[in-house]
Amino acid sequence: MKNLIVKVGLVSMFLISLNCSRNEVVAEPEHFGKNSIENFQSKPECEITVNQDNPYNFVGQIHNEILYDYLVENDDNVENVDSLIFKVEKIAFDNSNFQNYNNSNYTSPNSAALTYGASDFVNGYSNVIGNMAISSAAKTKMSELVDYFFDKVNNNTEPSYADVNLFLNNFENSIIVGPNSFTTEEKKVLFSAVATAKYSNCFWYNYLNIASQSEAKGEGGRKWFHWLIIGVSDALGAAVAAIPAAGAPPVGGAIIVSGAVAASGLAYTMTSPKNK
Repeated sequence: MKNLIVKVGLVSMFLISLNCSRNEVVAEPEHFGKNSIENFQSKPECEITVNQDNPYNFVGQIHNEILYDYLVENDDNVENVDSLIFKVEKIAFDNSNFQNYNNSNYTSPNSAALTYGASDFVNGYSNVIGNMAISSAAKTKMSELVDYFFDKVNNNTEPSYADVNLFLNNFENSIIVGPNSFTTEEKKVLFSAVATAKYSNCFWYNYLNIASQSEAKGEGGRKWFHWLIIGVSDALGAAVAAIPAAGAPPVGGAIIVSGAVAASGLAYTMTSPKNK
């Protein structure tokens, strides 16, 4: 297994990450954006173990780049889903790394699918997974990832970031080394989901936990588990986006990234105390 330990803050520096040597620790920018920028000048960092045998690491990396810019420009007010997708794509199309994975087959995230996914949150996204056009084995594997997050969310104590990251590393390695019967396209779904989960968790763990330290505590404050809720929503958004419509060609990386970021923006909005 070829691993690269990357120390990241809120946004992944894509080119630096690709060019550093194995086991090199990379520190990233110390600032954030529109939402309480002053809270991120001395933030802690978290580590992501980048398994170089996962060909879809770029999905998580570019997800963080676009998500960062989205949050710099937007707050957590209630969004029309179509408007949210428009804003995400506007930023994405200006991102050169995103464009490296874009092609003529690009299609926008499906607003109906995002809305349906949001409504299935109360079911632990079980219906979304059940409706995926993948094998029963791949659905079971996807459920393993999603159920882990919901189990942690329903705990009375916050799990450590290190424990969650360890689970994701083991989950990812089980896809790589098997034994399993996943097709190439199913591995794309699972690899994209776990890569997004890794990078999203680091992003939201930093952002929400640090922001909560400076906010007044009370009934309206964000709960600690929101970084897990948004992280699993992002991962599921990537997985759903990685599955082509019936008769369509295989999905390109750009579609997966924009689906994951759109899911992230929607989950961020839904977990805002002022939108409840």
